[in-house]
Amino acid sequence: MGEEAVATGVCACLEKTDYIESTHRGHGHTIAKGADLKPMMAELYGKATGCCRGKGGSQHIADFSIGMLGANGIVGGGFGLAARLQGSDAVAVVFFGDGACNRGTFHESANMAAAWARSTWSSAAPTAS
Repeated sequence: MGEEAVATGVCACLEKTDYIESTHRGHGHTIAKGADLKPMMAELYGKATGCCRGKGGSQHIADFSIGMLGANGIVGGGFGLAARLQGSDAVAVVFFGDGACNRGTFHESANMAAAWARSTWSSAAPTAS
């Protein structure tokens, strides 16, 4: 199962006011969050009518109106923390692959979530052999 299947299931449970962030392959995540396909495709073709005015392209697609905060090489920009500090009950979801799990920030975030009794889950977690 690919990343898109995970995003479809997760985004089906999110509200429009919730946030997602993705890696550099965020097209499926953007669609799953409910993006309008016309501006999304215009973005992929670098057109000014795109959701990022043609400047984000395929690698950095974003649509703030639906809570898609961007597809970036560095994921997990503290959106959950920002929502918490604002007193919001919004959910922040970050989609990433196994390459992001070996970074210190991933483990720091999991530790903070545990300390604050927040749920954290990784679809990239290793499986038992």
